[in-house]
Amino acid sequence: ARYWWVAPLWPREVSAGLELLCLVLVSGELALRLHYTGWQEFRREWWTSSRAAVVLVMAADIGVGALPWVLWRRTPLTRCLRIFVFLTQHHSLRVACMNIFRTVPALTEVLVVLLLVVLLFAWAATLLFSHIPETNFGSFQASLLEIYTLSTVTNFPLVTIPVFSRHPCAFLFFVLFLCVGVLLMMNLTLAIVYEAYRINLGREVQLQVQRQNRALRRAFDSLAVPVDPLL
Repeated sequence: ARYWWVAPLWPREVSAGLELLCLVLVSGELALRLHYTGWQEFRREWWTSSRAAVVLVMAADIGVGALPWVLWRRTPLTRCLRIFVFLTQHHSLRVACMNIFRTVPALTEVLVVLLLVVLLFAWAATLLFSHIPETNFGSFQASLLEIYTLSTVTNFPLVTIPVFSRHPCAFLFFVLFLCVGVLLMMNLTLAIVYEAYRINLGREVQLQVQRQNRALRRAFDSLAVPVDPLL
């Protein structure tokens, strides 16, 4: 059955024509950027040069796939590349994504330590509570899932109450995990993320200032009037 919110399928030529129109608009913007900034600046900004390469690949795939006599089926990769084209069109999104990717190396050590803490507590929970039938600590995989659930501080009573009902002293184990895994490691991870993001954002601001100064120098050079040495 067709529902009212299901859009009708357009012919392949119409959808390909709309995509090509959008790519033509993006190509026009790239051409203007190349004309006013020059080839050296255009090539220096790898966001712009990579967007131009992606647009060429998408245009070739759409153009060849739209021809009825060519046995070419469009690859899904070019549809995924639309996200990249949209991302490169917005400076704020580019800065945010680059800062996120640059933050990942700073998190490697703390993430490894956090993983070791979760594995250690999952192993200890399997040894301590596997004999309790009402709990989900019967195997290491189930214990790992329960400890991960506790690390997100969700369904805490559902995980701990069956253990508390059999062994009241087990609250020491879960309190220790909350202190080490949640209060210490999670806050440490958040602090490292904030510090790395702040450093990367400051570096991006410095690069932006350098680009503005370079653009101003180029603008003044283009406006400079050559002086006749005979005058």
